[in-house]
Amino acid sequence: TNWERYEKNRNGLTNKLNDADTEFEDQIKEFDITKCDGHLTSHAQTTAKMRSDIEETFKTVADSNDILAKLMGDCKKAELADEVENLKNRMNILNTMDDRLKVVEEFNKRLKAFENTLKEFEAWDVQGRKRMDDLLKPDNPILPEERVMYTMELQGDVQQQIEKHGKHDEEWSQIRPDNSREETENAEGFVKRMGEVIDFLNTLLAEVKSEG
Repeated sequence: TNWERYEKNRNGLTNKLNDADTEFEDQIKEFDITKCDGHLTSHAQTTAKMRSDIEETFKTVADSNDILAKLMGDCKKAELADEVENLKNRMNILNTMDDRLKVVEEFNKRLKAFENTLKEFEAWDVQGRKRMDDLLKPDNPILPEERVMYTMELQGDVQQQIEKHGKHDEEWSQIRPDNSREETENAEGFVKRMGEVIDFLNTLLAEVKSEG
């Protein structure tokens, strides 16, 4: 009957919308560089399928309601109209998921850029250590005035790296985990590496100042 058809599709739509709510909760930022793009693609595909499925089911529910509305009294008709309207409003989750995926896509780009900059800091630290060691134990004798010049250059460069690290730290505050589910081992790994970079720079700065 029309009523059974309506009820079956209404219940089915409610379940699909509940699944969409769950899917939205799963659309979190992935801090594993090797997985973030695949993570996004998978959720984008799921969201697109859900949209198609939910919109199609809603049309069936609305059509069934239109038929029932001709057969029912005003009171029941208004009750079903409210029910359909509530389901329609719940479908806003589809746009919310699309918006969230755009946020995740932007996050992925920023995370990759952040990782590249972090690698540059780590590479600089290796070179900075070597420059300090060369000052302390040069392979070839250097004049006192050259030593002073190299020391001042290194100090300036270290200070510049510390300033850059401050900006890098600000970028992290923009992309850092938003909730406990995003606070993964990979996210903690970024924090650890950033801490190691700044600790090294501060130690190196103190060392080069003591030589100045």
